[in-house]
Amino acid sequence: MNKRLHTRLALIIIGIAAGIVLISTISVILTTHYHFSLYQAQAGMTHELPELNYHLEQALMQTINWTCIVAIVLAVFLGFYVAKTNFGTSHSYDASRGTHDGRGMEYESGHSRER
Repeated sequence: MNKRLHTRLALIIIGIAAGIVLISTISVILTTHYHFSLYQAQAGMTHELPELNYHLEQALMQTINWTCIVAIVLAVFLGFYVAKTNFGTSHSYDASRGTHDGRGMEYESGHSRER
């Protein structure tokens, strides 16, 4: 595979992985904030440390954001790695000889034999 095809494949893999990570991160952030709002409404803010709720929510948001960033960086490295590994080359077909090599088999005129 040529370098441009590797790059395109890597960008597609990275884009899909990053999109999934971003959608799930936004979903977790919104639901976390919603549940903290519900808790504050139900608790009535009558306990002694109301700033503890705010601090805990901010800590969770920061953890979620760092997890998102690390997951996207991991997706970038894995995307380029997967694009470089040439998945299609281990099972190549040679039309001039009528053979299909890969998996240790050779096919000629309808017969198969082990190498």
